[in-house]
Amino acid sequence: MNVTRFNDAQLIKILNYANLIEGIASDYFDVKVYSIENDLFTSKDKRSKSLYRLLIAVSESDEFPQQSVYDIGPLLNPVIVDWVDIKDCETNFIIEHGNPIQRKQLKLYLNTNELVVINQ
Repeated sequence: MNVTRFNDAQLIKILNYANLIEGIASDYFDVKVYSIENDLFTSKDKRSKSLYRLLIAVSESDEFPQQSVYDIGPLLNPVIVDWVDIKDCETNFIIEHGNPIQRKQLKLYLNTNELVVINQ
């Protein structure tokens, strides 16, 4: 049995501080969405306390799955509000973000090859 220690500082931070906030699974693919404070990617700025990046991991359900990870943000208090049109290896989903008074919605299209913002 081999044990390997990773030395990539950013990868270590991401894996130690990532918070799984959402996940879906179908017969064809799995999606996991992780939230990470934006401070891990930028300097320690007091104004960025509620800014987050979302890491979206997608994997086919296959013997040799195609897998991808996408990074979106920074977003203010992001929440996934809906998964729409889940079929085979693709889906659309909606992220709500912003301050409590003026929330905005992002609609995104996702498959293992791309993450596309449909509207902002």
